[in-house]
Order: sequence, then structure tokens, then C-alpha cells
Amino acid sequence: MINVYLDSNIYIQEKYGLNNSYFLLLNQLIQTNEIRLLYSSVTKGEVFYHLRDSVESAVTAYNRAQSEFYKAYAHYGRFDYSKLKTETEISILENEFNKFWGQENSLELLLNNIDINNILSAHFNIEYPFEKKKRNEFKDAFMIEAIKLFIREHNEQVYLITQDNGVIQAVKDESNIKIFKSLEKFSRANEIKALYDNSYVELLNRYINSEDVKKKFLRVLENSELIRIGEFDYEVEAFDIDEVSIVVDFVTCNNQDNIQANLMFIIDYSIEASYIDIENSIYDPEDKCFIYKKYIYLSEKHKKNISVDLDFILQHDGTFYIQNDIESVKDLSVIELDDESLVDEPIIDMDEGLEYAEMLGDDYYYQDSFLENDDRIDQYSCENCSSPVDETTAKLALNNQERILCDACLSNYNSDDEL
Repeated sequence: MINVYLDSNIYIQEKYGLNNSYFLLLNQLIQTNEIRLLYSSVTKGEVFYHLRDSVESAVTAYNRAQSEFYKAYAHYGRFDYSKLKTETEISILENEFNKFWGQENSLELLLNNIDINNILSAHFNIEYPFEKKKRNEFKDAFMIEAIKLFIREHNEQVYLITQDNGVIQAVKDESNIKIFKSLEKFSRANEIKALYDNSYVELLNRYINSEDVKKKFLRVLENSELIRIGEFDYEVEAFDIDEVSIVVDFVTCNNQDNIQANLMFIIDYSIEASYIDIENSIYDPEDKCFIYKKYIYLSEKHKKNISVDLDFILQHDGTFYIQNDIESVKDLSVIELDDESLVDEPIIDMDEGLEYAEMLGDDYYYQDSFLENDDRIDQYSCENCSSPVDETTAKLALNNQERILCDACLSNYNSDDEL
């Protein structure tokens, strides 16, 4: 487990936003026993002191703006004017911090057993964190001594995140203290990055599977083109999505908050499909078309796994922005089902389905459009002896409005003769 101590200036730098992206990722690692959060009453007191001052200023500014707005628009009767209460807002934020520091993998470093002589010596000798122009840095001195005592008692390394130059100078030669100036820089450290990538996976999983986001992906899948490939020339008549699960497989954070993620979509389909029953349909070799078609209708269940790479930006409020246009992602817009995705044996309906005679006019037989549109015709026969005729010869005869003849009949054919 990694020990992490956040100096008060880090909480202030992040504007006390325990729900922003960096704190959400850190909190995820605390809850999964990857990080132990260290703090002391010194840091806690300083955070609350500055928090109170910031909230008082913010509430005053908010109430003043509300008052001015009310004066301007109250006569329209559409404005509900209510002031914020400073103590209420402070209490809300303090409760959030107490929960953050009070969770299972947080540890308060007590000040009872620190050596006060070390602090006094540094003060009188003007040694860091004390400086000539900063002689009252006792809070920082207590924090440093508490961290050093923890290291001596536990023989463990501490990652100290602080922006305070005096603190940095005071501990820079301590081999068991690693210093970072921000949560962002800490998360980019080589030994930490893998942990944060896993934390991104957890956060992204929660975001992707939230109701609103999942509905967006579901709409894309419902509007996709579904193709059933296999032994027959299938036509998908209709389909339903019975269930869809989305799992974040892995995440790589490239720079700042730009993230590449692989998502696995696991989709359960129910489809209605059909194909021509060749054995029980009637094909007229003379007219080159089916004069009677019998269809086989079937119902199938499929489970399809689709792997998709998407780019995200982790926003400061802990949500994600999808950089891709998901409606244009090919893997989601065209989906192929096959025998491997088939879950159970298909339920076959032997109903005859559509029966009809394709009686086309003679003029239509000899048009190119007939051949282009009828992609089911894959053989031709001689009109004289019914022997097979290759496609090129047949099309040439049709285009010239001549009879389709095999090579043998064609060699015996004389324009003056009538076959």
C-alpha cells in the first residue's frame, strides 16, 4: 500500500473539490486499498481555516448578485430570491472532508510523540521550513516531524504532495519521502501510473454504465445495420436487443486527461430472418427467374461481442467527454451475426410465406436492369437443348436481343434455319 500525504495547499489548489477528477481517482485508489491517505490535525485545521474564509467570500458575492438580480427582475414575478447561509455551506463542506479523512484507509498522524526540540532548533537556526521572512512556519514544521516519525515507526516510504517551497527544501534529502507538486504530477509518476489507469477503468465503467450514457449507446445499436451471414442468403426481417452489457477492458491515459479506452459490448439479440427454400421453389431456366418462391422463416438468439476503441477526456467534475462520434463508429453501425454468435438452435417456421409468379413482359427480359437487379440468377440454359450456357455468352445474347444458345447449337445454327 502506498502512503500519500496531501499538504493543505493541495486541497486549496483544487478548490476543496473532493468530487473533481483528481480526488475521485485518488479516492478510488484509497477505497481499493492501493493508497493509504495520511493527514494530521495541523493540515485539517489549516484546510478548515482557509475553507471558511473562501466560503464566506463566495456566499457574500453570491447573495449580493442574487440581490441585484432580484431588484432588476422581481417585478416580472418569476424570480425566487433566497440567500445562502454561510454556516450551512461551511458545515456541508466540512462534513465532506471529515468523511474523506475518516474512511477506512485514512490515517491521522498524531502529534503527541513528535520531538519539539527539532522544531525549536530549526526555528532558531532559521532552517527550512523556517525562513528569514517566514519565521512562523510552525504548522509546516509539525507536519514534517509527524511524517518523519511515521517513517521511523513503520519503515515505509511517504509520497508528499505539496507546493510549499519551504517544506520541499526541508525534506528534499529524506530518502523515504518522495515529493510531487500536484496530484496531476503524482498520477503521472511511473510507479503510480498503472494504479491510476486501473482507477480510470473503475470510474469509466461507472460512467459508461450510467443510465443516460448507456441509453446513448443503446440507441446507436438499435439503429445499426444488422447482417446475418452464413450458409444461406439471409434477410434479417427484424431484431430486438434483449440485453447489452458494456465493460471497460483497459484504459491508457496519454497526456493530461486524454484517455484511450477499449470497450467490450456484449449484446444479446433476438432476430427474425428468412431465406429462399431452393429445394421447394421453382426456377424457370427459360425466363431466368423464380416463378414460385418458398421462404423458410426462422427465429434465432445471438450473443455478440464487439470490441471498440474510443477516446475520452476526463472532465474536472469527474465525468467523461466522448471525443468520437459514436454514431459513426463502424463497429457499432454495421454488425454481423454468424453461426458462432448463435446461442441456440434456430426455431424454423416452415410456413410457405410469399408465393408468387414472376410474369415479366418480353421487353423487360432483354434490359440490362433485369440482370443487374436479379442477383439470384447464377446459371443460364440453352433455349434449344437446355444445356448450361456460361454467363458471358448468355448476357451477350440478351443484350443483342438474340436467343440464348449453347456452343453446340450455335455452331449448327444458320440464320436461314429455324431451330
